[in-house]
Formats: sequence, C-alpha cells, structure tokens
Amino acid sequence: MAEPIEIKREKVYVDKDLTAREIRLKYNLPSSTADSAKKKGYFVKNYTGRQIMIDREQFDYDNAVKIAQRVFYKNYFRDDVAYSIKEDLIQEAVCRQFELSGKPQTNPKYSKNYQRWWICHNAMGAYLRSWICQMRYSTHDEPFDAEIKPVQTGMKRGYILDFGWSYY
Repeated sequence: MAEPIEIKREKVYVDKDLTAREIRLKYNLPSSTADSAKKKGYFVKNYTGRQIMIDREQFDYDNAVKIAQRVFYKNYFRDDVAYSIKEDLIQEAVCRQFELSGKPQTNPKYSKNYQRWWICHNAMGAYLRSWICQMRYSTHDEPFDAEIKPVQTGMKRGYILDFGWSYY
C-alpha cells in the first residue's frame, strides 16, 4: 500500500523583476495569484489545497475519538441536523486529526490537545455546512427529513412554553 502524499505549504519568493505573466508561466499559477505574488514578492505553494501532514507515531485513535466526542457534545449536541449525522461528524473530525497528526506545534502557548480540539471543531463545522448546502435542494425523503426540512426552508428553532421546541 502506497503512503499518502503529504501536502505542505511553503513560501516561495519570486523575483520582482519578472512580469506577472512570466511568474504565471514559470510557477504555473493562476493570473490573480501571479499578480499578488508580484506585488508581495512571494506566494504560498499549496495554499488552496487541503493540508495533510501524517505522523502515525503521534496519532492516538482512542484519544482522537474522545476529543471529537467532547467537541460534538460541547458545540453541536443541541443542533438537530448535527445530531442526526453525529457519527459522520465524529468520523470527519477523527480523519482530520489523522491528516494533521504530523503538524508541528508552532505556538508553545497552546497545548497539543487544544490544537486537536480546534481541528475537530473546524472539521465538524465545515462538514456540517457543506452537508446542509448539499441537502438544501434534496427532494427525496430521508429518515432525518424532520430535522432537515426546517433548514431547507430557512425556519428558525425556538422554545414555546405551550408546545416546547418548535420551528417558526
């Protein structure tokens, strides 16, 4: 089995004497990136790609699952849509922690667990937003149709004393 390709970001300095067109051709960049690289004097390689830096020795699966579950119950437990896809959110957070397991700790002010917490939080939020956008125009009935239907129509959730939690 082949090892996954590691995608790292790297700052590449360009010669300011080159034109934007020459920079674009030399480094195979889009024209907008070449223009900004000419102005700034550098560009960041693989900036738009998803960063992957795997280190299997530093990754602890049990700890990753515990952190992902804590993030879910702290931030997304009350969201009906998130609760209906809880396993997918936790899986996405664990997967993202594995992808970034080799990332060095750049700021000594924050612990490695704090970094993992935010990796989970951001992974779950991104997955949930993209899932809602994809399901917004879905027309087939699903088991979680009661949770996603208010989101599709843009309704808000509120607590009414007589009826409990409902959508308006």
